[in-house]
Amino acid sequence: MNKPRMCLFGALVCLMLVVAWGSWLRRPVDRRFAPSRSAAIRIDVNRADADHLALLPGVGRELGRRIVEYRAEHGPFRSVGDLLQVSGIGDRTLARIGPMITCAVAAP
Repeated sequence: MNKPRMCLFGALVCLMLVVAWGSWLRRPVDRRFAPSRSAAIRIDVNRADADHLALLPGVGRELGRRIVEYRAEHGPFRSVGDLLQVSGIGDRTLARIGPMITCAVAAP
């Protein structure tokens, strides 16, 4: 083979590898083996102390302390949405931590 044909052959091989790699990256994900949100451990905001609440993304110690203080003053949270009443928790924070928390209310 002469040099121009070898270059063309090498370019075609490289192109085929790129196409194959791209199609491999776009293959569908088998959801049977993907972790589900329901399997994750959730923190009960009616039972957790400030240190446990501080482990949630975007919460920290100060906001965890405010959640505990609000709960002590107003009673248990009836829903996750009630956390919006706590100073420092807005829609974005609630959307971020919502899948990781629960509000179990004990029966009277």
